[in-house]
Amino acid sequence: MPLGIRNLKTYWNELPLTDARGTTAINLLDLSTVSTAEIIKGPAGSLYGAGNGGVLLLRQEAATLQRSSAEIGMSVGSFGTFRHQQAASIGNQRSALALQYVHHQSEGYRQHTAFERDMLAAHGRFYLGSRHSWQPFLVYSRVYYEIPGGLTLEEYNTNRRQARPDFIVQNASVAQQTLLGGLAYRYQTRRWATNIALSGSHTAFDNPFTTNYKTEESIALNSRATLTYQHIWGKTNWHHTVGGEAQWANITAGNLGNRQGNRDTLHFSDDIAPLQYLAFAQTEIGLPRQWRFNAALSYSQLRYALRRTDYLQSISTDTLTFAGVWSPRIALSKTWGKRWAIHGSLSYGFSPPVLDEIRTSDGSINHNLAAERGMNYEIGGRANLANSRLFIDACAYWLRIADAMVRYTTDNGTVLFQNAGATDNRGVELMLRYQWLHNAIAPNDKHAWLSQLDTWASYTYSNYVFDKYIDKGIDYSGNPLTGTPPHVCVVGIDAAMRLGFYAHLTYTFTDRVPLNDAHTVFANTLHNLRARWGWQCSIGRFSANVYMGGDNLLNQMYSLGNDLNAFSNRYYQPAATRTWNSGAQLTMRF
Repeated sequence: MPLGIRNLKTYWNELPLTDARGTTAINLLDLSTVSTAEIIKGPAGSLYGAGNGGVLLLRQEAATLQRSSAEIGMSVGSFGTFRHQQAASIGNQRSALALQYVHHQSEGYRQHTAFERDMLAAHGRFYLGSRHSWQPFLVYSRVYYEIPGGLTLEEYNTNRRQARPDFIVQNASVAQQTLLGGLAYRYQTRRWATNIALSGSHTAFDNPFTTNYKTEESIALNSRATLTYQHIWGKTNWHHTVGGEAQWANITAGNLGNRQGNRDTLHFSDDIAPLQYLAFAQTEIGLPRQWRFNAALSYSQLRYALRRTDYLQSISTDTLTFAGVWSPRIALSKTWGKRWAIHGSLSYGFSPPVLDEIRTSDGSINHNLAAERGMNYEIGGRANLANSRLFIDACAYWLRIADAMVRYTTDNGTVLFQNAGATDNRGVELMLRYQWLHNAIAPNDKHAWLSQLDTWASYTYSNYVFDKYIDKGIDYSGNPLTGTPPHVCVVGIDAAMRLGFYAHLTYTFTDRVPLNDAHTVFANTLHNLRARWGWQCSIGRFSANVYMGGDNLLNQMYSLGNDLNAFSNRYYQPAATRTWNSGAQLTMRF
């Protein structure tokens, strides 16, 4: 799947974007389709399953009621980057509908890294009376990108922009088309709320690689339903939620020979039917003195049914079932007005292998993989001080994972996975934001030419180690977890003027990253500076935004998306040097 993400359950407008086999093709969506994003860390998203990686909730707002608009935008950038967007929305007192088309392409920094995406989306919201609402949506996305292959350190230092010759000859790339549609219904009274969401998708997928040519065609169905009831009992406020999900897919996957990017003879073909169930319940209790207690329980089960036909037309069947698991969570929080808050939680989760880990790109079926199981302890606090100018958020956690999944690469570039015993993950996260100027400033203020000036910083400390891990007789216990930087710090400044000019400056420090389990190869530390500045204005029904930006302004030479435990030391995927972009957007309201 394009830029597939595992172990992170993702939802878009309350519907599962993560498919039944456990992966999320996040780059099928353009960022413009996301209005808000909410992150629930670790195995704490009991209402959304029990994954150890957490939950990502993406939402897109339909057109505003009683407002209509049309929008056009275009941007260009380094290495042949070009993007244009058209959107229109119409709304009245009871309905709203938004349409959008986005085209995005790039030649890429390295050889054989071209990228192209077209996305057409429609999203509506309709009210039937004061209690009923419907939200239909339809998305078509076409994605194509080339794969350059990993480089050794010598190749990386000699010519960072090169691709591996065999990846070019065999046209290693991914082409995918997806049609996704669905309908969400909500019924709400003073105490009751019901949400029901149904969606279906069809996907065609082509992946010529150096060793084979992989094809897939799939049909998927997703459903989710929740029932919420709230009431007051004495001095307590109760909020109950129960619900469930069901996901099914029918996938026809073929492995063929690859003759310079063209399909050759069939090696084998698989019919795969993943089926996943989820049931959950949660109770939140608002207690006296601003205490709040939360208890949740979810049950998950996953099964893969496989039917293989080889080149001799021989048929074999297989079933992989991951037994149902109960995942509890309890949490307690306390607030003092609007200024102080503390919270703590204890949660248990599990993450079964996704299909691409069980059925690898070379077609082998890995029966030895077990689901990751994790116990998470977390405590944190927030503060809102200095007349709401200073905001502080801090937390510490300890996540112990059994049967942690580790990735490695074979000599022909095939990515495989194995369980690595246990990992011990301890971390601290800190975020600070200070608002130097409020949006409303008196005309006689000496800083009246500024309307916004914010500074912020975030810091993440990750002490992740292999607790118990022995592979091929070598004991890696105590080594830092592969692919995880111990320190990451991000600092930013946001400023805006009353005349419409604005600027955003962001600096990111990423500590060096271990690239193999033996802890002998590292990606260098990264100092990344990016900026964006522009001017926006509104005249009557029209508003405009003209901007320019840059990434990697310090022109750092670094590798991004490294291949972990790579064969023949092909660890490095060089990222682009200093890049620039500029664009404009025009909106008309009517």
